[in-house]
Amino acid sequence: MFGIPLEKAYAKALFCIKTVTEAMERLMFEKFIEDEEVDVTNPVILLNLVQECNHENLDHALQDPSTVTILEKYEAFQDKVRNGYLGKTATFWLSVIDQARLNFMLQYAVKTNNLGLFHLCNANMADLFFAFDGPNYTRYLVWFDLFLTNIEQSHPGAKVLQYREQSDLAFMLLVKSQFLEEPVDLDELMTYSLTPVPHSLGTPDGFLNKTNKATILHFLTDDYDGDTLYPSGRCLYIQDGNALFHSLTQLPPTFGEICLQMLDQMVAKKDFIFSTDSYHENSIKSQERIRRGSSPKYIVDGPATRKPAEFKLFLSNDANKVQLCRLLLRVWGSSVAASRLEKCDRGILVVEGKA
Repeated sequence: MFGIPLEKAYAKALFCIKTVTEAMERLMFEKFIEDEEVDVTNPVILLNLVQECNHENLDHALQDPSTVTILEKYEAFQDKVRNGYLGKTATFWLSVIDQARLNFMLQYAVKTNNLGLFHLCNANMADLFFAFDGPNYTRYLVWFDLFLTNIEQSHPGAKVLQYREQSDLAFMLLVKSQFLEEPVDLDELMTYSLTPVPHSLGTPDGFLNKTNKATILHFLTDDYDGDTLYPSGRCLYIQDGNALFHSLTQLPPTFGEICLQMLDQMVAKKDFIFSTDSYHENSIKSQERIRRGSSPKYIVDGPATRKPAEFKLFLSNDANKVQLCRLLLRVWGSSVAASRLEKCDRGILVVEGKA
């Protein structure tokens, strides 16, 4: 029973407390029948309600005067038990039943979209959380009660239902909403956008749509003739600069030496184009990098700046890679790199879209 206010094993605690509550309720009702004069003049109505519990049978039972009289007597008997009529133990267990009823009503309010009952349950639960040493929850519930009380004044006319798609769960909720006391108006619902972004641009949870590049590889290879002979003489080597950044091993201690190490690998190709990525804010690729996460920004002040211990982590930040590309252009254009560039016939460096 302590699992609910202490937020431990909520589902299991709720299942157990349902069983305990029913057992205690049966004992109390038996005591009520023993101590009070109970006259059931129309047992058929109660029997129908027990055999098939639905709104129709419940309405018939509540319209029967004898049934209403029994319920009023039972409520009065419970008040006597709360005041100590059957001793402290009975008073304690009745308080457990009352708090269980409050939890069950809150669940019912959420499932049936009953805002009035939801408001009432939240207001009454403040005492429960305060009793179980939850003052912060109590303060919030008091504020929330005040917010719901004044919602018509603070948000006049704000009754627009917002719907956001989330896989199959949203569809299930939409179907269930048609069985509520106040079902969602589908005609009204369909006048609003059902997803944060169109399906052609993003997923229902707001992420960009991506196409696996491996699935379109066959378009490049379908017309390929394996017997075609390519010239083995003079060729132009095109290097993906960012791919080379991630494949570097045995790195020297400074960024300047790292740039020269990459240059030594490229001049051996004789004719090469070394091209790096461009980084545009709010681009599709930029949003994808944001989704993956990034590392802190590292200040690369010059060739003598020492590399960080985790170089691959350094490369997960766009600003860091921009600094490295610019330093690469600076180092390869310096006099230190001139003697190395003499070993190749032609070398082209492309940084930020400019050669």
